[in-house]
Amino acid sequence: VKFLLQSGGFNAKENHIAAFVHESHPLPDLLTLLEKLPEEPWVKKEREAGDAFQDLLAMSDVEHTSNVMHMLIRRVLEDMPPVHPKPSKNAVHTVSKHLAETLRNGQWPATVPQWTHFTEEVRLHCLPEERPRDEAAPLEASDDDAEEEERNARPS
Repeated sequence: VKFLLQSGGFNAKENHIAAFVHESHPLPDLLTLLEKLPEEPWVKKEREAGDAFQDLLAMSDVEHTSNVMHMLIRRVLEDMPPVHPKPSKNAVHTVSKHLAETLRNGQWPATVPQWTHFTEEVRLHCLPEERPRDEAAPLEASDDDAEEEERNARPS
């Protein structure tokens, strides 16, 4: 948990991490951790997302790169105008996995700074196009929105 937080540019005190691990036994699935950990009140942003991204470039493992990119995508989206509905954790995971694989396979353009390419890809894959709402391609609804729609559809 600590390594995951630090890789994403976050930090937390040891006692908070230990309490979280103890209270969450067994730990939630990885995607839930990637989504929820940065939102915990005891987790602090230690470094800018771009700085954490630069450290990520030294990693060679595609899966770990994808996991860190997942957290960084959420950080990039925080700095953009709110998106409704926000991309689901599965949609963000798909984007992060694709970006990690293409980065590790040397398929990113050499003429554009890598952080710029990353943020542009996040915009392209996670934000709706700027056109009237009825014409825009629908984004995958967040998991919470889908659960709420399902509850509302049930007969009382």
